[in-house]
Amino acid sequence: DLGDPATAASSETEVHVTVRDVNEPPRLRAAEAYWVPEDAAESDLVGFVFVSDPDAGQSHAFSLAPLGGSAAAGDFVVARTVQGGVERGALLVGSAGALDFEAQPVVQLAVTVSDGALGDTRTVTVMVNNSNDAPACPETLSLRMPENAVGPLGPADGARGWARGWGWAQSLPVRT
Repeated sequence: DLGDPATAASSETEVHVTVRDVNEPPRLRAAEAYWVPEDAAESDLVGFVFVSDPDAGQSHAFSLAPLGGSAAAGDFVVARTVQGGVERGALLVGSAGALDFEAQPVVQLAVTVSDGALGDTRTVTVMVNNSNDAPACPETLSLRMPENAVGPLGPADGARGWARGWGWAQSLPVRT
């Protein structure tokens, strides 16, 4: 047609376009921090993380890992739950006695949700609340002190901020 619009050739055809749905990653929502007492029992609920996924009907798996040596692998677990059609991960205490405010008051965990192909990870912070620890008292106590000495004597109590004190239950003989 040599560029002349009057002699331009044209043609029409029908084109079919198929739009295929692709797998989008699930999204995880979590609180900024969770709190748990240091004397929590195994399987005690710490809190929930929530998942949303634009791909309806997919099932999700949850996992977690401690970050920076802040907890042992079994100190916490995450379990998938569904309630009222809402899928979520229940963050639970993994083993009784594993939490210790004096040793580790803050624990950071990487929580991951996966649809089998794609996933999302969030860092969650668990604040370990202090509980009153029982004082530790030795079975035998050996003291050397001057004859008329007076001074404080107390048990070891690791709980910060808790009052400590001890009194004599009986008179003790003094060897000279």
